[in-house]
Order: sequence, then C-alpha cells, then structure tokens
Amino acid sequence: MFSGKRKGLSPLLAGALYVGIVSIAILIVIQTGSPAITKMQDISAVDQAKDSFATFDKVINDVASEGRGSTRLIPVQIKKGDITIDSSNERIEYGLDTNAEMISPRTRRSVGNLIFGANTNVAVTDNGTDIVVENEYLIAIFNKTGSSADFVPVNVSTAVKSIYFKNTNMTFDGVIRVRIDNVDSNEIGNGYIYAEETGTKLARGRVIVHVNNTLANYDVYFSLESGRDHLNEISVRNFNEH
Repeated sequence: MFSGKRKGLSPLLAGALYVGIVSIAILIVIQTGSPAITKMQDISAVDQAKDSFATFDKVINDVASEGRGSTRLIPVQIKKGDITIDSSNERIEYGLDTNAEMISPRTRRSVGNLIFGANTNVAVTDNGTDIVVENEYLIAIFNKTGSSADFVPVNVSTAVKSIYFKNTNMTFDGVIRVRIDNVDSNEIGNGYIYAEETGTKLARGRVIVHVNNTLANYDVYFSLESGRDHLNEISVRNFNEH
C-alpha cells in the first residue's frame, strides 16, 4: 500500500505491456501445442491423400471400362508426404513419416484397391526353391519344399538356410533347432514348407513348416515383422499328438 500521490500509467505504456503479455501467452500456447498441431496436420494430410487416391482409383476404373484411347486429367492434392510410382508392381504409393496414431503399427487394411498400412516394410518372395523374407534389417532365406498335396521329407533344423544382417554385413548360416520333448528325431518327418503370404509392403512375413511323424503332426512358425532385427517368433502350433 502506498501513500501520497501516484502518477497514472501512460496509456501508451499500458498498451505496450498488454500487448507484450498477450504475445508471450500466445508463444507459450504455440510451443506447448506444437506436437499436437503437427499430428493434426499429418492426419489431415493423410485423409486428403486417401480421398485423392480413392478418386484416382475410380477414374482408373472408369477409363479402363471405356476402352482404348480414353483419357482423364486427374488433379492429386498432397499436403505432406511423398508419392512414388512403383511400375514393376503396377502400384502408386503415398508415404508419410508421422507420430500420429492413425493405424495400428504393423497392420494393413484394404478398402477396394486401396491398402492402408503402418510399419509394413516386409517383402516375401517364393521362387519355388527358396522363400525369402526381408525387412529393413535382415534377409532370411528358407528352404521351400513339398505342398499340402505332396508331402516330402522335412527337417525343422534345415528349414532356415541363412540369415543376412544388413547393418553388420554378416550372415548366420548355422542351425536353428526346435526340439519337442527334447528329442532330436521329433523335428523330422514328412510334410512341407511354405510362405503364409507373399508380396511387398507386408506387416510381417511368416514361413510355416508342417511336420507329420510318429509322435504328432504340428506346425512350426517362423515370423519376421517390420522393424525387427531378429526373427520375432519361432513357435510350435496346431500340435496333435498321435
């Protein structure tokens, strides 16, 4: 509390202080909300890309139905991200690195000809002799043999031919053993080895060894997910003891 005469604050100075306080407040809000704003912008960009690609897909179908010589000019608006034309797979891709959780990691969802995915960097190929499973970190090669209609001798320990680690430029060509009841012979029998799914931009690659022997018939799953630097699953499933 002050006594005596007080001089009033100059209107100009009061206005300057007011503006200064408001400016600081706005700066704090923008700095605090920046990650959320970025995520909102990313979600908006992806939604716009989805709409553009849906229109693109419809126009392609329309042109294909009209026959040779039919053309269209298609405007495609993209706020953020990159568009890649994959001519070898006859595919157009849109990609955006974001922290916004729009799709669960390592999942794919198809809507017509459009495929939406997150962390889908696995490719699986089957050349009839080998099954190759590859992601950002490694390349695993499996023996391809037999089929569900043609059982042949199989050995779980020889299913994996090699694993190449990209970061270290090293190759593992040892033996991966799956023992049941701690008996070596239980991993040998008749059956086949196959890829659950082939293609690119997959969330995971999975190779399955089906074994039928005197003990049981069962499946051994070898899985590699996107973003993993190791086989993240080696498991026995569908075990039916004889």
